[in-house]
Amino acid sequence: MSNTTLLKIEGMTCGHCVRSVSKALEGVPGVQSAAVDLAAGTAAVVHDGTALPATLAQAVEEEGYTASPADARPETEGGSGTCACCAG
Repeated sequence: MSNTTLLKIEGMTCGHCVRSVSKALEGVPGVQSAAVDLAAGTAAVVHDGTALPATLAQAVEEEGYTASPADARPETEGGSGTCACCAG
């Protein structure tokens, strides 16, 4: 049985960002696929139920982006306004 988790991703500004986030999510054990939408700032992650939202978010954050379940409300707004992959 497959589950889908929708994440809100902040900090993506280009195709490289999308590839980085996709690769990070697909590297999480139990993840079958990740569809990252740059324009919407989201990722739909299909998994076997063992990939917890916090684990998915951590994988994205290790790449330099901010991630949270799409239905969660962030405590603060804003961000650097720069591409996380190019900021270094």
